[in-house]
Amino acid sequence: MPLLDTTRTAVSLVRNGAVRRWPNITFVLSHGGGFVPFAAHRLAMTMSYDSDRTVEDLLADLKSFHVETAQAAGPLSLPCTLEFFGPDHVLFGTDWPHVTSRGAAYFTDHYDRCPMTDADRDAIDSGNARRLLPRYRGGRQ
Repeated sequence: MPLLDTTRTAVSLVRNGAVRRWPNITFVLSHGGGFVPFAAHRLAMTMSYDSDRTVEDLLADLKSFHVETAQAAGPLSLPCTLEFFGPDHVLFGTDWPHVTSRGAAYFTDHYDRCPMTDADRDAIDSGNARRLLPRYRGGRQ
């Protein structure tokens, strides 16, 4: 899903109230949430113009998404993604077979060099996925 489609999906789910109407659904956005972590305040402000909801409510809904790191682990994008969504909402992701081996190495290298605690790295590497997908907690099925 291209970055603009990911962002458009997030905005649509928030604007139409789906995030609040179905709070037990976990939405996982691809590519670090697209442009959401970078433009969240602008998106929330714009959505508030034709809504009775506050910017803070809309930001909370945007932050409720989970995201994965495929092609989003750049030196500027990953820290922004972690700051906006929080490490507990980030899952390690790949874009195989779309991305080349060189591309995978590029993003994995940036992911490996991103400063974070061991606990956050463990959560992103597998803990968050195991929490969200309990069927796979015990390993191979």
